[in-house]
Amino acid sequence: MKLFAQLMFAAFFFAFCVLPAAGAQRGSRVDFDTKELTFPNVREGVKITAEFPFTNTGSSNLEIMSINTSCGCTTADYDRLVAPGERGMVTLILDTNNIVGAFRKTAVVKTNDPSNPVVTLVMIGETQSRIKLDVGRRIELIGCQGEPTSASATVSDAEGKPLVLAGVENPMAQYLDARLTPSADGKTYKLTLTVKTTDPIEFAGPVFLVVPGSTKISVYVVVEVRGPVVVQPNEVHFGNISKSQTHQIERTILVRKACIDSFNIDSMGFNSSKFSVREQWAKLGESVNLIISPNIDKLPVGPIDEKFTVEAGGRLHVVLLKGTVSE
Repeated sequence: MKLFAQLMFAAFFFAFCVLPAAGAQRGSRVDFDTKELTFPNVREGVKITAEFPFTNTGSSNLEIMSINTSCGCTTADYDRLVAPGERGMVTLILDTNNIVGAFRKTAVVKTNDPSNPVVTLVMIGETQSRIKLDVGRRIELIGCQGEPTSASATVSDAEGKPLVLAGVENPMAQYLDARLTPSADGKTYKLTLTVKTTDPIEFAGPVFLVVPGSTKISVYVVVEVRGPVVVQPNEVHFGNISKSQTHQIERTILVRKACIDSFNIDSMGFNSSKFSVREQWAKLGESVNLIISPNIDKLPVGPIDEKFTVEAGGRLHVVLLKGTVSE
């Protein structure tokens, strides 16, 4: 009996003193107070600071190994090593310059927590613009070949106060003219954008309104000067084609009317031994799909670097054909 009692005492001692308490987290464990913060009615251009406190509820040191933010507008600062039972902090700073309207920014936190190694922190909110354009902060200039293409917008302070602008910076000056004209009452400006060519062209990008003593305000500009017809895309890619495959590969080139009442396909140019093409009209004289297929047995092994031309509406359009052929 004495030996039995000693064995029982040893078993109880091992269970309660040596083994960890039931439910305890072995290793490190990150436990954030919250993973999402909301910032309503933020004045555009200010920097927002979001603090995400956390506790290491595990039994060993917690290490934050990295934090990756969803955009360059957000920076992160954090406690890299937190002892068991101690508190730590992840701080995200969001620069709202040129963030217009609703936003959602994230940060992916990687730790040595074996049960939860990746945590996503979220900042959501909405900015109120410092500058208001009556047509919005995205301006489209769409016109036809041979005709002037321009657009204008009235620029004012979002709160109706007097507005002072130092000018407009235009990275697309080679193709686009941008001018600011102040009003007589000093409260508004007229922003006028004019495409410098009447030939078919497509491009997009920002121009910047310069505000003295503050950050610049971006206005996104999209330009499309159309010819008689539009051909899309400019490049067709067939991917990696194996000589042994049996299924047919098809790609589509769309031709549709733009600045013309109707059109016909006047001619098509391509290597007929390597490719085959058929027309599929959606509506006669208005829109057609040109379905192009490679003749696999006729294509040499190696890269595909061919051209397909289509003449329609009095213009010749070139589409590049790309891909790779393997055995």
